[in-house]
Amino acid sequence: MKKTVVIILLILPFLLIYFISFTGQILSKYTHINVERVVLLNDKGDEYSADGFVKIGLDEEFKLRIKIYPELASNKEVIISNSNKEVVSIDESTQIATPLKYGESTIIITSKDRHFVQYIFKIVVAQDDIEDIEVEKEITIPKGKTGQIVAQIIPETTIPEYRDLIWESKDTSIAKVNANGIVTGVSVGETEIKVKSAHKPEVYKIIIVKIVSEYGKGVWFDNNEVGKLYKVSEQIFDLREITIINLEGVTIDDLDYKLVNNPTSDQIDYSNITSLNIIEEGKITFKEENAIVKVQVFVAGIGYDYITMIYIANE
Repeated sequence: MKKTVVIILLILPFLLIYFISFTGQILSKYTHINVERVVLLNDKGDEYSADGFVKIGLDEEFKLRIKIYPELASNKEVIISNSNKEVVSIDESTQIATPLKYGESTIIITSKDRHFVQYIFKIVVAQDDIEDIEVEKEITIPKGKTGQIVAQIIPETTIPEYRDLIWESKDTSIAKVNANGIVTGVSVGETEIKVKSAHKPEVYKIIIVKIVSEYGKGVWFDNNEVGKLYKVSEQIFDLREITIINLEGVTIDDLDYKLVNNPTSDQIDYSNITSLNIIEEGKITFKEENAIVKVQVFVAGIGYDYITMIYIANE
């Protein structure tokens, strides 16, 4: 008798669970149970915070572990929306996200239940956030000339959205700097250029800028005043005649010249600039009289300068 009672007591919980489950299934067939929540679980089974983000590497895959509450909801199907398919692709059948390039995408998981409950989060494809900026500590530029400060974002895997930099000159009467780190020497003297992360302003570097009255180290155009036109009277003009090289071991044959088709000076009308003007072997051929062009001379990986030119036949 005692043995029978023990067996009944052992079996009773299982029977109760089965009864509750069976009753729930029967009720769900005849009663619609609404979806109340849609959540995303990590690999430990914990919920990600709502409106959060998931960071993955470029070589990682991410399994969308979607959980519907309550568990007895009548319709557990979902629709997965992906805002940036160039950054990540999602296979709805396997619910696996595959990164394609660095960036971020907003993912919206929507229940097909009649209440359309949603869960929104971002997938960020990146190895790390921006940590540092690497730049040269000092740069020397002649008055009226320009120089490029090259900034390296660390780590290299920082996503594009976090790579924006802000450039500031401490004294614009000595040197100006544009949004691309190109410094223009205004007057002889010394000042500081600050470059900082737009995403994380506490990450920054200071560069000492010295503006000198003579041609410094680099490749320069002679008689090139910033914001003014260099006038020539020859339709075919040899740019090498006005190029100054102040780099040890560099010759005229090491230089390259190219047209710039997107000039930004506010002082010059570029309405008739045209890419049909050509440069071959250091010589520029003007398409027509009064055509304005902007030209760059550079040595790969070392330096460059710009000049804005106009062809006037009777000059």
